[in-house]
Amino acid sequence: MFITLKDLAYWLFILIIFITPSEVKEGMQRFVDTLVFGVVITTICSSIPSLVSWFQTLLDMNDYQSRVSDLEYKIDLFTDRINALELSKKDS
Repeated sequence: MFITLKDLAYWLFILIIFITPSEVKEGMQRFVDTLVFGVVITTICSSIPSLVSWFQTLLDMNDYQSRVSDLEYKIDLFTDRINALELSKKDS
């Protein structure tokens, strides 16, 4: 059985936690809190462009749907006019 670097780092971390005085632990805790806060802020900031793109896609879909609805309305009007024209031809 070999001692890997991961095992050594784990036991060193445990040793540091139990041996260090509480003042140092508070400093380490502040450092970890700052690090976690920085990672969270960085993650949020890096996800903003994809969120903007997603909302833009939703707006484009709404615009597309309104154009489709407009075209469907125009096709219905055109079909009604053609039917009316055919009826008037049959009546004549």
